[in-house]
Amino acid sequence: MEVNHGRMLQISGDRHVDDNSDDDKNKKMIKWNRIELCYGKFQRRCRLSENTKVKQVMENGVFVGAFEYNKNKNILML
Repeated sequence: MEVNHGRMLQISGDRHVDDNSDDDKNKKMIKWNRIELCYGKFQRRCRLSENTKVKQVMENGVFVGAFEYNKNKNILML
């Protein structure tokens, strides 16, 4: 995940087949998610407003992006 000077958020990666995944358990823990339906490389882009603060962290091997919008103090987790 990266944000460039034009406030464009870009998320890209490579989705692999995992036969040992606990999808039902993971779905119960997530409030909202976007999952690619196919396997292989993917890329998504969206423009962020100028007053959006971006925080990037790793949690248990999972890359998490938190976006705080200053006007309402709402946080969107990816």
